[in-house]
Amino acid sequence: KELPSLQIFLTDSNGEVFSHNDLEKLGKERLKPLGEAVAKAVQTKPNGRMEFNFEGKHKVIYYRQMPFGWIIAAEANDEDFTKAVNESLFASMSIALILLALGSVGLFFVIVHFFKPLSAIQRQLDDFFAFLNHKVSQAPKLLQLKSKDEFGLMSKVIDENIVQTEEMLKQDSELVVEVVGVVDEAKQGRFGKSITHNSPNPQTNELKNALNEMGNALCHLV
Repeated sequence: KELPSLQIFLTDSNGEVFSHNDLEKLGKERLKPLGEAVAKAVQTKPNGRMEFNFEGKHKVIYYRQMPFGWIIAAEANDEDFTKAVNESLFASMSIALILLALGSVGLFFVIVHFFKPLSAIQRQLDDFFAFLNHKVSQAPKLLQLKSKDEFGLMSKVIDENIVQTEEMLKQDSELVVEVVGVVDEAKQGRFGKSITHNSPNPQTNELKNALNEMGNALCHLV
């Protein structure tokens, strides 16, 4: 092995190392200074070479920042570089970086694809609350996701609530139309007409019953 201390790791733009051969052994906190040093270097130069003292060893680090912000880096002890600086060494490191870059890009698109339903659910929730708060008159279209995972179950619950809420608002609207008609009759001195529509909302039904009782009382008084 040309570089016994060679390590390849991934860090985000804040210096949080989330992939490293010794991640379990060292832990994120011990690796954080290394990640932060690379993240700081990227701010000046997105791709390049740097040196850094880490865990008592002088490290030589080659790094490259991906378009979506992650940083890929290969680091080894300076003494290993001194012993094995040759063309095949740098070629091997370049190939490793390229392969890791390709793998990271692939992983990025897999993550985007996996969380794509979450964006649709977020938009559905926004539209649902807009409809619920009477900001729009049209109920949102149902998602009808066919997946059996958590996103599919979440979508099913949202769709069921949209259907129930739309039906409830429809019944409330019909009751309000009937109430307006009864009030118009009362303005003209005609009492006794009852409101027959019901609502899934108990408070609305209480109001309906109170209006009916008031109408009957006025009818007997007149």
